Amino acid sequence: MKSNNPFKLFACLLALLLTVLFSTNTRADDVGSVDMGVTNAWNAAIGTTVNLGSAVKIDKQQGVGILMRIQGMASTTALGIVSLKRGNESDVYETNPPASLTFTNTANGVTPVWTYYEIPPDLLRNVDKLKINWVTNAHATVALTNCQVFIVKKAQR
Repeated sequence: MKSNNPFKLFACLLALLLTVLFSTNTRADDVGSVDMGVTNAWNAAIGTTVNLGSAVKIDKQQGVGILMRIQGMASTTALGIVSLKRGNESDVYETNPPASLTFTNTANGVTPVWTYYEIPPDLLRNVDKLKINWVTNAHATVALTNCQVFIVKKAQR
């Protein structure tokens, strides 16, 4: 039987759309990359624990990675190092994170270099948030610039 009622068709399509929208658990903010907001200039031979940006919520992620971008201020190689720490919903963070949450990126002169690391899931069990613990520029004389650190969030757990 054919129905010529446009209202019924519209109501069916609207119901279908709402079903699809509300039946999925993945929200737009649950996946993708989040800029941690770290200070973009790292002085030579200095580590810092200030201006390291914000914590990133990861409690429902299937996988998490860290994406780093650094650029030297001179034509030499330099080493940018980032240490992450894990925290809970109450913003209580560990004081001695494991060395496996420390990541390096080697600068190639003044060319920006991007490096991605997958964070092993066993390091993130029962973890609600990640935050930068410290950053270091391991070069004795060359500063780093245009530094960025992103947490890459994958599908929900």
